[in-house]
Amino acid sequence: MSDSSGIEFIKSMNKSPHCNIPIIVLTSSDTMALRQELFSLGVIDYILKSDISKESFARYLKALIRNDELMKEVRQMPIAVLDDSHFSLKVIEKVFHMFKINNVDYFDKASVLLNSDYQYALYILDIVLPEKSGEEVVLALRDRYEDSRIIAISSLDNYKTISNILTAGADDFIIKPFDFNIFMAKVKTNARTYSLIQHMRVRMS
Repeated sequence: MSDSSGIEFIKSMNKSPHCNIPIIVLTSSDTMALRQELFSLGVIDYILKSDISKESFARYLKALIRNDELMKEVRQMPIAVLDDSHFSLKVIEKVFHMFKINNVDYFDKASVLLNSDYQYALYILDIVLPEKSGEEVVLALRDRYEDSRIIAISSLDNYKTISNILTAGADDFIIKPFDFNIFMAKVKTNARTYSLIQHMRVRMS
């Protein structure tokens, strides 16, 4: 770039109100060090000028459009978050607010969530809770709502704990503290699956 480097531009973008805009880098340079630096800054892809074509660029644009359409679906899906830590609830609320996802109910007690008859499309649950174990909550929700997606979150990273909660019926697992980009990628992935299941049920009915 004539007035600044691309790296500096990306860093400025990351600190700006436009930090959620996807960035694809188009460059003639190709080194592992450069790729690592760019991906560490959050770029979503890296295209060499020698490889660029109308068709490849069109594929990237289609992927971005699909991602935007998925975000619109996520914003319409009812989401429940259960965590006894008010700090964790605030962190998740802030992440959702960044992406304009407001159709979310926050719970700090498992009993309140389980006493509700409302079915959410997506449940995000801490697995270390004072009233009930995360496994109990997952089993209860899975028994009631076959199609809902359940993401377990915890600071515990023991493989047996993760395996057990997934076996109980959770669809995914996030380890605290989490990067908000990874968190949103998991949310979108599970939202996509939920949406596909609903479309299939409509076709079969």
